[in-house]
Amino acid sequence: MPIPWEGMFRKGIRKKGGKLVIGAYLCRTFGHRVNRRRVWNDGIDFRTSCHRCGTELIRDLDQWREYDPARHDNPGRLPHPRARDPG
Repeated sequence: MPIPWEGMFRKGIRKKGGKLVIGAYLCRTFGHRVNRRRVWNDGIDFRTSCHRCGTELIRDLDQWREYDPARHDNPGRLPHPRARDPG
């Protein structure tokens, strides 16, 4: 569900890495917003990033969660399609 005032922060204050500072606060309050246009399959699960703050997300069973490398790393996971070797 879009938040009425979130659009005015889209080009707003940015911190290191290009993530929105305001977006991070909105995500802590309302939860992450899945970027459905950027979903990709890593060979095990579906992954994407938050539309507001850029946090990596992973689809676990029935919901989207933050991607935790310590918990979710697996040698069978493929890298993002843009990072794969073209040959």
